[in-house]
Amino acid sequence: MSNLEWKGLILLVNDRLYQQPYLWKGLEKDYQVIVAQGAEECLELLGTAPVDLVVLESPNLDPELCTAIREQHPAIGVWIVGEHSDRYFEGKGYLNSLTKSQIDRFMQLLLTKAGTAGLAAASSEVQGYFLAAGDDATSQNKKAPDKAALEQWWGGFVTVNNLMRQQVELARRAATTDVTVMITGESGTGKEVIAHAIHFNSPSRNKPFVAINSAAMPENLIETELFGYEKGAFTGATARRIGKLEYAGGGTVFLDEIGDMPLATQAKLLRVLQERTFERVGGTSPIPFQARIISATNKNLLQTIEHQTFRDDLYYRLSVLHVHLLPLRERREDLPFLLHILLQRQAEAYHKPIKGFATNAYKALLEYNWPGNVRELGSVLQRAVLLCDDERLELQHLPTNFQNWPQLMIKPRIGQQSLEDMVREAAGLLEKEIISQTLRQVNGNRTRCAALLGIDRRTLYRKLNQYNLQGTAD
Repeated sequence: MSNLEWKGLILLVNDRLYQQPYLWKGLEKDYQVIVAQGAEECLELLGTAPVDLVVLESPNLDPELCTAIREQHPAIGVWIVGEHSDRYFEGKGYLNSLTKSQIDRFMQLLLTKAGTAGLAAASSEVQGYFLAAGDDATSQNKKAPDKAALEQWWGGFVTVNNLMRQQVELARRAATTDVTVMITGESGTGKEVIAHAIHFNSPSRNKPFVAINSAAMPENLIETELFGYEKGAFTGATARRIGKLEYAGGGTVFLDEIGDMPLATQAKLLRVLQERTFERVGGTSPIPFQARIISATNKNLLQTIEHQTFRDDLYYRLSVLHVHLLPLRERREDLPFLLHILLQRQAEAYHKPIKGFATNAYKALLEYNWPGNVRELGSVLQRAVLLCDDERLELQHLPTNFQNWPQLMIKPRIGQQSLEDMVREAAGLLEKEIISQTLRQVNGNRTRCAALLGIDRRTLYRKLNQYNLQGTAD
């Protein structure tokens, strides 16, 4: 399977199992694999990660753990492997196996069923099927997984959230047409990823994909960037220049941050969409416009229409098909998949031996609110992988705002510092973290940060210097 395909999530229990190359190496090629060192960590991971199959080793295994898994997570498959596994758990209703091929058939059948039933329901159904039919029956189910079950991975966009899968399906359908698409969602949710996926899965995939950031261009330059200009159109126009709409040809024009486009340019873009022609600045000859337009914004355009900063007629032209991407905090079930996929990619990119997360680091990442969404998640993991040289990414490799700093700082200071000194130091750390998070929320704007915190700018500047924090110009 490629990195963009669905990979079932398998939880291996106990370090000895983790260290056995014949099993670990065989599984990690085809599946996402996480490891628990004991019963407590196993149950904790099962409460947070969307595990499809638990694999336990029979020697010295606590039967109470199997009972707890069955009672607390009845939909999750449980396999007990190793010598004499049938002797230890005969008649208990658990699956047991010594071969990876049986695990492969289990996971393939799970994926096939999941296309219509969902992973949780499918896992329970598939486990019951294995228990009832036995290995001989399942050996006949070797066909490839149902492609419909892979749609949540379409175009490299990863989600198992039902609402998001509906939006990805809209984008997938749009790719086969030339329909105009608008993608909305907070910064970092993957709007450009979806735009690229639509283009590269369309009949015009071999033609240009031209991205234009409407917010990054000065108002006096955006029209020449879009439409191009003729020689002599203005001072400095010493030669004809082709605009991005013309360069796109029959490909795709991606208008990012469309909500920040000036009203005058909006009017000209509307004319392009209506007439499918445009003219270069300073020119008179109409040029046919053949590209599809995909626009994106993190703004509520209906509100901007009410405030008369965005044209309603342009909005309806651009949003023939509307794809809305949820923030990561509203699709938290995607976090385990994203964490393991992105960790794997970063570890491979930097040639690190990292295979998974320590429990405390994994829990901190799952509980974080991710205001920067998937973009922030990728940056955090990239930084952590660069700092980590072990097989597990630890809490210490994450930025300070992920760490339980009161617990970390208090224990080594007890008996070394007075209560007053420890409280003073903790207050300083808390103040720094509050200011740091507020700055991230307002994209570094110091004026807005001071307003949200209820302090004047001079006080904020002093604290920024004190804590060595940065902000953008006001």
